[in-house]
Amino acid sequence: MDGMRLRGEFRELHDAVLGKRIRVDEDGYLLADDGKTVLTPRRTAKAVYGKQLSGGGGQDQISHYVRTESDPEGFSRRTAEIVTSYEAGPIRNVPLWSEVMAFEDPDEPWEEGALDEIADLEGEADLSDWHTWMLVGARPFEEGPYADFTATVRDPGYLEHMVGGMRWSTAHTGRV
Repeated sequence: MDGMRLRGEFRELHDAVLGKRIRVDEDGYLLADDGKTVLTPRRTAKAVYGKQLSGGGGQDQISHYVRTESDPEGFSRRTAEIVTSYEAGPIRNVPLWSEVMAFEDPDEPWEEGALDEIADLEGEADLSDWHTWMLVGARPFEEGPYADFTATVRDPGYLEHMVGGMRWSTAHTGRV
């Protein structure tokens, strides 16, 4: 995303979904973005952000961090301003019930009677059935179900980091 005109807006959206990541040392003092330098004046994240800090925390290869709460309403409001329209095409590459029945995962074998329940089903499998996802999960990504999306955005700068044919293994949220 380097060089994108609207890079800051993507950071705001990311922070609204996951909460803002705030770098801290092991005692909770705020750190600079380098993850090493304690900011002056020395203040704890709790003293600065208070009740906003309930989004969890952790540690990565840079430093410890804490998160603010996510803001799903803010995310929805902001994305509605950015995405002016969208259309999802049909879901393709859905396995057939016969393929689901033929697949047996050694870690999750068929329960007694389960095959009888779906034996008469024909055509495409139900993507809300967990048996279907056991099969999908065992296949290469390229063989999984997919749908084409067409989106219109308020400013083309939101899409300048994308190229034709890009694929994602999962949606970031149910709202995207």
